[in-house]
Amino acid sequence: MVDYQGQKLADQLMNYIFALVCTPAWFYGWMQDDFTYPLYAWGIACVLVCLVVLPDWPFYNRNPVQWRSSLKKSKEE
Repeated sequence: MVDYQGQKLADQLMNYIFALVCTPAWFYGWMQDDFTYPLYAWGIACVLVCLVVLPDWPFYNRNPVQWRSSLKKSKEE
């Protein structure tokens, strides 16, 4: 189970990967007047993001959530 800090890290990694892969591809496609390059880069970035973010990697679980202990039921209930 991914903790809250792990969710934040996964979101940041997703944003960084898309920015680092898609931005240069967009400029390259703009200079070449061919926007298939950004489309391919977006597809590659999606696959890379899925490999990095979707599995429950151990570095997403560094701050586990401390759950409250269960309450004891009274005999009247």
